[in-house]
Amino acid sequence: MPKNSVEKTVKPVTPAVRPRRAGRPLRRFQPAPHSPLFELYERAGAWERKSRALQESLRLILPTPVGFGGLQGGVLTLHCQSSADLTRARFMNSQLLGALQQEPGWRQVRQIRWRIRPPEPPARKLPEARRSLSTESCALLASLADASPKQPRLAVALRRLSSATAGQVKP
Repeated sequence: MPKNSVEKTVKPVTPAVRPRRAGRPLRRFQPAPHSPLFELYERAGAWERKSRALQESLRLILPTPVGFGGLQGGVLTLHCQSSADLTRARFMNSQLLGALQQEPGWRQVRQIRWRIRPPEPPARKLPEARRSLSTESCALLASLADASPKQPRLAVALRRLSSATAGQVKP
């Protein structure tokens, strides 16, 4: 049997996930119309568009970044990053309210409520765990390491543990 005929009968295995071809954009997720997920998706999109429009319109009046908190009953809640930004924003509140009421999507706003939402602090580094053993425990670990010649990896680990904690005394 010729070598080529065997290769033709064997089909190549295709991966379950095909790689994306370069130059072809990814499609956005679109839930089924008239489903609860679709309504939630549309509300989230409207929220993001309002937030972006608010940022653009307020950027001209207020140079500090402002976050969109919500709109309920004619009261717009906005977030600043510090108390200094909050003071400046409250001082310019009437100008901001007038500018917002001229925008087409913000005519129902009658009052602006300001809140402080500071940027999230960096993650706090946890203190390093301190190992401390009594001198008797260190001596016992060292003797166990010497007494186990059949398990060299265990002996090395026991020696390392006894030497690392030898100088520290447990209170």
